[in-house]
Amino acid sequence: MTAVATKLPKSIRNLDLSGIRSKLIDDDDGLGWTEAQADEGLKWYRRFLFLSRKYTEPEIQLVPMRFIDEVWHQHIQDTKAYLAACNTVFGAFMHHDPYFGVGPGGEERLEAAGQATNELFVEEFGESPRDTIVFGNGEFAAQMGKSHGCSHDGHSSRYAFEKLISHGFVNEFTS
Repeated sequence: MTAVATKLPKSIRNLDLSGIRSKLIDDDDGLGWTEAQADEGLKWYRRFLFLSRKYTEPEIQLVPMRFIDEVWHQHIQDTKAYLAACNTVFGAFMHHDPYFGVGPGGEERLEAAGQATNELFVEEFGESPRDTIVFGNGEFAAQMGKSHGCSHDGHSSRYAFEKLISHGFVNEFTS
């Protein structure tokens, strides 16, 4: 296991995302991604979960790139698995806000939050999801490489997670 992979807590590393991977790859029922694209998307999604768990201050608005958000959407659609994963990783449900970046000044907030999220990826993992090459060139790659107008509500998740820590149920760095 690489040093970057071990940075992820076990609760994130051990999530079974095989069903999501299948949906990402499926041409008929899913998104029709290649195996390499699905694996890359899942890698960055796990990292997004890490950031969402670590950076919960109200002034930090995490916004995933479109290809990470597509993975998140696939996860949310499996409601039982998503709820279980949220409880395991955060101790509470992590809400998805599809309206972030909508309305007056929204595009500027979206761009700023996307840039800040990208900087956190680089700070934590030494690389940016914007540098992934598995989506190739062209329109699809351009769309997958944009910050997407979705965010999460990590504040309630962090509160619940802190309660689990304070009661000795989980260790913040190893769970």
